[in-house]
Amino acid sequence: MGSQSLAAPSFKRNLVGLRNLGNTCFMNSMIQCLNSIEPLQTFFRDRFRDSDLNHGAELKGRLAKEFHSLSEDMQQGRSNSVLSPASLRALLVRYAPQFNGYNQQDSHECLRFFLDGLHEDLNRVRRKPKYVEMKDIKGERVSDASERWYQYSQNCGNSEIQDIFGGQLFSESHCGSCGHKSWTFDVFLDLSVEIPPGHRNVDISDCFRQFCTKENLSEDYRCESCKQRRKMTRRLSIFRPPQVLCVHLKRFTFSRYSREKLNTLVNFPVKDFDLGEFLEPEARELLGSSSGRCLYDLTRFF
Repeated sequence: MGSQSLAAPSFKRNLVGLRNLGNTCFMNSMIQCLNSIEPLQTFFRDRFRDSDLNHGAELKGRLAKEFHSLSEDMQQGRSNSVLSPASLRALLVRYAPQFNGYNQQDSHECLRFFLDGLHEDLNRVRRKPKYVEMKDIKGERVSDASERWYQYSQNCGNSEIQDIFGGQLFSESHCGSCGHKSWTFDVFLDLSVEIPPGHRNVDISDCFRQFCTKENLSEDYRCESCKQRRKMTRRLSIFRPPQVLCVHLKRFTFSRYSREKLNTLVNFPVKDFDLGEFLEPEARELLGSSSGRCLYDLTRFF
């Protein structure tokens, strides 16, 4: 996880451990990461109120309330002490039952469900609008299409979680026959990037370059314009960079018969990772930066 670069770091966290409840290191590591995110902790420790809770959510706001309580305990606890996250785990298991029991689990998957649960508990939209299929509008500019998709997404659900972690991903499909281009803009809370194969060590920028590389789509895709299954390509880029960028490295490759872990060293700068290279050109203009740079600092635990 990385936050957009600030002039001077002001956030410090207390060094408090979490008790392992059988085999919950996957959850504990996720909580420790979230307790190092300055804007998230500023909200839960200083600005969180019961009025923020969406009591119509599945957990009636209890997950957010319990995370608020644990965050305060971790900040106020004695340094090097240990706390139990049992109450938080019980609520997470109610929301995502697959994390029950004592099996090994994936920390990234746990993070996704946890952020989704917090988002629903803090969702400012109490009554969701009717579904509307988002379609291309002929002659529409990319920036206008992005804003239209973004506003629809915000009307369906927005929260403090999306304010902090939410970004917008741009996808362009191109028909090699008729030349038609189709756009989609999806909100994300984290990005999963592949590690380029065949290297002992790479930079995080190499992973993002692979993520944004144009790919050929299978013949199952039908062009929206000519209605034929033609040779089509797709490319990805980022249109709205998030305040906090959460990156998941895909460390496993899969074949028909086996799964292999990639032990490739991925270098990530402690300061000033520039996401600007991977933004859509129109998005760089909207940043208001003449250089088009979009810098992030790696999150520290202390």
